[in-house]
Amino acid sequence: PCRYFTLLRHPLERIRSAHAYFCVACSEHHRQCGGHDVHQWGGRLSCPNMSLAAYARTVGSVYTRAFAPKEPSERAEEKLETVHAE
Repeated sequence: PCRYFTLLRHPLERIRSAHAYFCVACSEHHRQCGGHDVHQWGGRLSCPNMSLAAYARTVGSVYTRAFAPKEPSERAEEKLETVHAE
C-alpha cells in the first residue's frame, strides 16, 4: 500500500519568505533582480527595491496558480448554465 503526504506552507509566510530570499537578497543568481524571472512577470519586478506588498501583488499566490482552474470565468459560466438548465 502507498501512502501520500502533502505539506503546504501558509501562503502569507511563503510570500514573505520568497520576497526576502529572491527579491531582497537577490538569491539564485539574481533570478528576480534583473534575471530571467523579471521577463516572466512582464518586467514588473523591481527587486531588490520592491516592497513586500508590491511583490505579493505582482507575483501572486503560487497555490492559486497551481490549484485554481486555468480559465475560471469560462468554467464558472458553464456551471451557471448547467445549474439554470436543471
